[in-house]
Amino acid sequence: MARGEAPCGRDGFCSLNDLVPGTHCRVARLKGCGAIRQRLLDLGLVNGAEVTVIRAAPLNDPIAIRVGNAVLTVRRAEAATIEVERD
Repeated sequence: MARGEAPCGRDGFCSLNDLVPGTHCRVARLKGCGAIRQRLLDLGLVNGAEVTVIRAAPLNDPIAIRVGNAVLTVRRAEAATIEVERD
């Protein structure tokens, strides 16, 4: 595994939480439920959406991501529920 690479599972999917800034990926699925899952879907984190990790806050939470033309910040706990596939 190269430096900065996320430890992906056998199926090739990782958590958005595991990625380092500068990584490009696609949303595979959201594992969460309830209002937070619906809000993430409303913000554009749908299956197949292209995501770029921009940066992490100084204390590593939250992280800034680019989805389409929008920049979002999500908590690490929420990012852990977003399963992605690296490009």
